[in-house]
Amino acid sequence: MSARNSDPLAALYATLELNPTNTHVWEVIVEIWLAQGSPEQARGAAEELLRLAPDNRVALHALELCGDIDNEQASPANAGESNGAHSHGKAYPVSETDLAKRYKQLRESASLLHHEMETLLSISGIPSTDAEASALDNLSSIAAGRVQKATMTVPQPPSARAVARDIICCAHGLPSPSSSSSQPQPTISEPLVDLLVIDLNKTHLYLSSIAHPSPLSEPEIRTRLLSRLSLVRSLLPPSLQPATHFSFLHFDRETLSPGRTYANGETLVMGDPLDTIPRSSFFVTEDNYAWDASELISSVLASDGSMTNPLTKIPLTPSDVKLLLSHPLAASSGLGKSREDQASFREGISPAVAARLKSLGSLLLSDQTEDAAPSRRGVDEFMAFLASRSEEEQKAVDGLRVNAQDRNTGQPFDASIGKSLRDAKGNMTCFHKVGDFLTQAARFLEGSR
Repeated sequence: MSARNSDPLAALYATLELNPTNTHVWEVIVEIWLAQGSPEQARGAAEELLRLAPDNRVALHALELCGDIDNEQASPANAGESNGAHSHGKAYPVSETDLAKRYKQLRESASLLHHEMETLLSISGIPSTDAEASALDNLSSIAAGRVQKATMTVPQPPSARAVARDIICCAHGLPSPSSSSSQPQPTISEPLVDLLVIDLNKTHLYLSSIAHPSPLSEPEIRTRLLSRLSLVRSLLPPSLQPATHFSFLHFDRETLSPGRTYANGETLVMGDPLDTIPRSSFFVTEDNYAWDASELISSVLASDGSMTNPLTKIPLTPSDVKLLLSHPLAASSGLGKSREDQASFREGISPAVAARLKSLGSLLLSDQTEDAAPSRRGVDEFMAFLASRSEEEQKAVDGLRVNAQDRNTGQPFDASIGKSLRDAKGNMTCFHKVGDFLTQAARFLEGSR
């Protein structure tokens, strides 16, 4: 039998995998088997139909016909014909023309019924109910050859454009244009991230329900979800695009990869298990560290805006910095203002001060004396010079942080210029390390002009 002729029955059986109690589909299958002259398959389908609907006339009539066919095949006159095409043991026996004919009839009947129902609704002038609209949609699908879609119990998710439109409307406090009284909709006060997580869950449920031609694997589902989310992101304005990242972060944690392990095992401050972090605070950096965002933001603020991993002291990636600044908790914490302060500090340091920093750094690096007297004198002189500058510039030098690394160990420096100078004066840090940092800070200031 050709693949083309087997498609209708294969499609019908595929629909039963999604909705095995659909008696209408079972009736069509019984009639197709009878039309093919396959009594054994027709009997099996009819018995299953009777189990679902004991008084079903199609099934009862089919069993009567199967009994007559069996009697004819048992007679000597038909003994030579008993080894027909269905004796090969195939799942879908061969029928050269009946199979395609019956499938065509099914689609034509659905098209006719759709036209009649649509006409009656139009004449009545009464708006169609949700059930009638669903029936029209199903008939249209069957008429177009999409039988599986008509019997799916899991609805197809809305388009990416409709999702993006809902997000934009929600962000502006407007009602969703795709809201429906027949389905529960999130309230307008729910966060945008939650709306996207709801859509991801619906899409995941739909993709998981696909069984024909074959079920999708988890990696395939993940790829399709990410592609859909990427499309939604492209339809959103830049200010709303980070919501797509946070939504997949939460969806992956809660649905796709529950129990996933991270580089750390507990929260930064309280030491609680990571699975106790609520969705509204959950954040993951590219180095696979999971955080309570409120604790991470507090750590950054406590270190004068240093965007580093508090556990490893390694600077966060530019992508992590951008996402952390766009996190809903960042707006109320003043983190954005801290970053603005760093920019103003950089602009507030004059070339004269930057040159003195460079000179001091070189002195500290080159001093090899046993008592480090030149270094101590150099630090005191710089502090006295700085005291003669304006209060704004003193504040800028004290608070400016620079992404610099120890040239010997490769570890990042985690201090502002002012703190490193105070540590040097108080003998809390090696003069050479401070000199290394100040030299890189001066280079940073020169390059930013």
